[in-house]
Amino acid sequence: MNRRESLARGAPPAAADTLHARSAAGEVTAAAEPGRTVCFGRAPGRPGTDLSVGGDDRRVSRRQGDLTYHHGHWWLRNTGCRPLRLPHDELLAPRAAPQALPSGYTPLFVQGLGHREYLVELYVTDPARRPGNPPPGRPALDDDERLLLVVLGQRYLRHESDPRPFPARKALQQLRFLRPETDWESPGIERRVAQIGARLNADEAVPLHALLRDLVDATDLVPPDLALLDRELDG
Repeated sequence: MNRRESLARGAPPAAADTLHARSAAGEVTAAAEPGRTVCFGRAPGRPGTDLSVGGDDRRVSRRQGDLTYHHGHWWLRNTGCRPLRLPHDELLAPRAAPQALPSGYTPLFVQGLGHREYLVELYVTDPARRPGNPPPGRPALDDDERLLLVVLGQRYLRHESDPRPFPARKALQQLRFLRPETDWESPGIERRVAQIGARLNADEAVPLHALLRDLVDATDLVPPDLALLDRELDG
């Protein structure tokens, strides 16, 4: 399985303060020009909207937010009807004061129907920054391993505040639903995780919390991997 594309791994070379924005529907690159604005929302093909987010989910506003460059920063503004969620569960309320984006990577989550959230990846170019990379020679995850770790690590991928692994019992239920053809009970979730951890870390035992932190920090797992859970949301 190819590693899922993500701005968490960095963006193409560009001038300082260039904005890269990506959703499941497309991507936009914008130069750091005073007054330049990038708009996003539920508006496929709508004039004035640069990045489509949420498809036909009517809980997402047609113009959910925008990013404008001035005074040396890109400023995020919520122009929609529901809060935008930033890392560590920080919320940007509608009509709140714009917030300056830091350089590097920022995942932004747009609330939709029910518990659905839509990911908008943002990356502001800083030539001095270097994205994280997996340790050299680290084995690749197969499809079942990736799904298992995404289910267990979904709170880390959502950049929640003080995340913890998803409870094993709930994880097993979700895995049975998402991929019923896999026998998740044999050898069991705990044994599978131990085997993955040992294989990735040269037989060294690693606690699940530390393993998930490491995989996210090294971008072996990235926020777009949350799309693997969409079947449950659509079911």
